[in-house]
Amino acid sequence: MIRALLVALLLAAPVAAQTPADHAVRLAVTPVPGAPLQRLALPAAALVALREPGLADLRIFNGAGVAVPMALADGGRPVPA
Repeated sequence: MIRALLVALLLAAPVAAQTPADHAVRLAVTPVPGAPLQRLALPAAALVALREPGLADLRIFNGAGVAVPMALADGGRPVPA
């Protein structure tokens, strides 16, 4: 079963940091049971902590502290014509 994920944001630390302790903001996430994909909305406090262009400092870790693959979405905003 999927354990709780940890969303971690890097704040003024090397991009190579790959553990939750290396990140300034950590948020516990409870995944939807049985869903193959999860959608997470970041709170404003997490968004203002981002420092890298393209959200390069955003990481998601599993319950064991291992970084897991992720994809970014724009939240469904319409694309300008």
